[in-house]
Amino acid sequence: MMKKVFAYDVASDKDIERMMTEGEAIKLYKELSEKDGTFIGIYYDGDKFVQFAWETAGFWLMEIPQMEKDGALHKYVGYRECIELIRDIYKGADPNLTDGLHFESF
Repeated sequence: MMKKVFAYDVASDKDIERMMTEGEAIKLYKELSEKDGTFIGIYYDGDKFVQFAWETAGFWLMEIPQMEKDGALHKYVGYRECIELIRDIYKGADPNLTDGLHFESF
């Protein structure tokens, strides 16, 4: 199954947006630099997406925009959990149901 993936890597200044398989998305995630401003996002339901932004060594901020509520669901995730979440999204899981998410206003 292909999903639209977007990413930006600060170290290489590489901006990516294209359809990818689960394996391609995970490979891209693993190759991203751990620099402030680096992120990867995956569309999971039409125009809805989840984004993972590098935050600090070993941790990424999972963010799911909630435009109708003027905010986003957030959770800090580790490297391995991020890979598991990407796999789950490709299997059709709703990332909004991820344990530990909390809402923050914009």
